[in-house]
Amino acid sequence: MQTYNIRRNEKKYFIHNSFFLISVISFAQDVATDSTAVKEKDKPVRSPFESGYLIGAQTTVIQNVNTLEAVIQHTFGTIQNGHSDLWGIYAPGANIRLGLDYVIAKNFQMGIG
Repeated sequence: MQTYNIRRNEKKYFIHNSFFLISVISFAQDVATDSTAVKEKDKPVRSPFESGYLIGAQTTVIQNVNTLEAVIQHTFGTIQNGHSDLWGIYAPGANIRLGLDYVIAKNFQMGIG
């Protein structure tokens, strides 16, 4: 019984070590020399969003310093009452947000609303 456990552990260690060695040996990257390397043109980085808000969530954009951004957000309610709630604009679940965001310094923005 004792020899069975030793052989079983040896087998586990052998499999573990072989996977480790294979992963270490097989990791390689091509090194480009100066003669074969293609120089890519530098392109300016463009912001993925134009505003600080996308639909109802904030984005990663902070505008330039001394920028004031006016924000109007509106969510609609249910349209069950038809024209009496103006199809969800004035429904009980509707929310309206008016806000101002001002950038005081680089990467520092304050908002109200």
